Amino acid sequence: TPADFRRIQTAAAAENHPGFKVIIMIDKGAVTLSPCAGCNPQQTMIYLTNYVLQHYANSPAYARWNGKPVITQFDLDLHFTLDWAAIQAATSSNIAWVFENKGGFTHPVTSGSYSWMNATSTQYGMDYLTGFYDAAGKAPQQMAWGAGYKGFNDTLASWSLNRVVGQQCGQTWLDTFSKLNSYYNSSNQIAALQLVTWNDYEEGTEIESGIDNCLTVNATSAGSSLQWKVTGNESTVDHYAVYFTADGQNLFELTSVPAGVHSVNLGSFGVSSGNLLVEAVGKASIKNQMSGLVKFGN
Repeated sequence: TPADFRRIQTAAAAENHPGFKVIIMIDKGAVTLSPCAGCNPQQTMIYLTNYVLQHYANSPAYARWNGKPVITQFDLDLHFTLDWAAIQAATSSNIAWVFENKGGFTHPVTSGSYSWMNATSTQYGMDYLTGFYDAAGKAPQQMAWGAGYKGFNDTLASWSLNRVVGQQCGQTWLDTFSKLNSYYNSSNQIAALQLVTWNDYEEGTEIESGIDNCLTVNATSAGSSLQWKVTGNESTVDHYAVYFTADGQNLFELTSVPAGVHSVNLGSFGVSSGNLLVEAVGKASIKNQMSGLVKFGN
């Protein structure tokens, strides 16, 4: 069947990349659009769980926790009344179920929980993350999946609830990592980290195109000195790269300097005239910002 073909393709692709793992999430929509003819939500969950076990979990590329295949879910208990003990009895006790939010750590059949994006928070989700990481600390035997996100905005979605959590020009993104690092470190590592949600454009959470830090770079030259001013939050910048171009098209990187440094001496680079540009290279997933062309020399 087409579904079996896609499954085989997915498993084969993952198996061709050592270290790459696959995890299946059972979404509330999968239960609503049940492939189990005539089944109620309880029966559908048993069907879907067994399908994952039979068709995905036997792949060497499938993720496991303490030898158990990991299965996650989204909003199942919010929309359905499920008997998880009965689901476990009809499927397998050898499943590492991962639920959501801080309540996931006390779920009846849980092996852990993941944090998400609290779209109603007035503190950019920091209060939600604090509650999640505090709960995770009380359940050290379980997996905790942290979250990094840039914000939330569903105003363009067809199902909009007009919820907005501001990006703060990239600061929300950085704050989620600061929050994570206040709980975990190299000697106390978190089990997993989700980037919420990579490509959900309709929720305003996508990061694959880069996170705008609203920063501008204005450069000038005088003699052998190139200087620049930055408007915006420099904490989002990793470093600056200085480029030379003779034709305005092809760039050659002359040097790079750390964030906080706003000038370079051109005398040691052996170029007497041409055009320069300064690029503010953003921290991970932050957009890079380029200055305009700066003429120097004769």
